[in-house]
Amino acid sequence: MRTVMRCAVLALLFAGSGGWAQGDGYVIPGSAFEAELRANRVHAPEDLAAAEPADFPAGLFGRLVGYDRDPEAAGILANCRAFVEGTSVRQVSCFLANPEHRDNFARDIEKIAGRSRVQPATVGGEEQSTWLYFRVFLARSGGEPAVHYFPNWGHDADVYGHEYHAPQQITGDHDMICRGARIISLLRIGTDGHPEGNVEFDIVSGEPKPDCLEALRKMLLMAQYVPARFHDRPVAARHMGYWGR
Repeated sequence: MRTVMRCAVLALLFAGSGGWAQGDGYVIPGSAFEAELRANRVHAPEDLAAAEPADFPAGLFGRLVGYDRDPEAAGILANCRAFVEGTSVRQVSCFLANPEHRDNFARDIEKIAGRSRVQPATVGGEEQSTWLYFRVFLARSGGEPAVHYFPNWGHDADVYGHEYHAPQQITGDHDMICRGARIISLLRIGTDGHPEGNVEFDIVSGEPKPDCLEALRKMLLMAQYVPARFHDRPVAARHMGYWGR
């Protein structure tokens, strides 16, 4: 799958949401939703805290070639997402943060990522299917091209720098679609792999039906996550999701 996302998305990430929130919380104690949520959480918090995220092999995107002959091939940033199932990448899509840059840089990343074997996410030693959000940045060092890979979209770079692993949603689904719409979700995940607070939505395009947004919100709140990792320890950080085609 190839999804072209607009750079304007990043400026709108913090739009308000509504919906499940009540007061300072997001789950009504004793509600049917709370019972369903607890029943859906199959991984123990201590196992999630020790979980390992999915990741690409070191140096993988050093295979990007040809850009050393382009004097303007510097400062190009691609934001990408991949659905990782075991050691395989089932879906991957990228877009360029600056639409003036050459689109083939994003397509080349998709080809390399889609053909690679990856380190799978694990919880309690068992492989999990997750969404991996990552960035690839092409810079120049001493006149030579230098490719940098970051396993996050930088939402907590002000706290952890660029090298941390962002939270990864554990899922058995490839995608969730609100027909005719593209949606950004943002949700803070704690060190125990569970949400801390409510989901924030930004509608990138289209007009999703309220019922579909509520289903997406419920899915995100009920999900469990591989927590963000920084210096090989779990940390609280924001999880971003992109939904649509």
